[in-house]
Amino acid sequence: MPFGDIAAAMFAAFAITTALFARGKTGNGTYIDVAAADSLVSWMTPVLGPALNEGIAIDVGDSPAYGLFACGDGHVLSLSIAHEDHFWRRLCTLLDLPEHAELDHRQRVALSQSLRSEIQNRLRQHDLVHWSTMLDKHSIPWAPVSDVAAVLADLHFAERGLFVKVGRKDGLIEHHVRQPVLFSSYSSGVAGPCPRLGEHTDDEI
Repeated sequence: MPFGDIAAAMFAAFAITTALFARGKTGNGTYIDVAAADSLVSWMTPVLGPALNEGIAIDVGDSPAYGLFACGDGHVLSLSIAHEDHFWRRLCTLLDLPEHAELDHRQRVALSQSLRSEIQNRLRQHDLVHWSTMLDKHSIPWAPVSDVAAVLADLHFAERGLFVKVGRKDGLIEHHVRQPVLFSSYSSGVAGPCPRLGEHTDDEI
């Protein structure tokens, strides 16, 4: 599915839910207009916001604390600080970079290469476990970068039941990723295994 269609489908789902809720409150229905192009552009807000307000388009990728960084043990984490000065100040405090704490976003972008190098050097001083604790403690937006094996072994996803087993008629087991929404009143899991080629050809519709 094209990325634009995915974006539009996401916004359409929220719009339908909102419209149903509003109908229950007001008794009035509504026509919903969702365009794929509009949906994609709305996801560009971090880039378009500065252009709308300051007249300059700035790519968040140019921000020194936005992207991937290696830790001392070789594991990688992502930082997500773009325009948010308060997050930047917290990071400078954590990494002992007080001389940069008051730089605004435009100033940080101008010094991006040198600042990113300083951040990387600091993060290489400790392993991922250390930084996970410290970044959370300072309420700094970050996430570990996991490979496929780490995602499949993640205890959070196991507790959430995100990966499910489904038995087939031939006795074999298929593994699936269920849709990520849970409902308290009914099941939303995988209904059955993937059909084999031609399995449902003669079924009545």
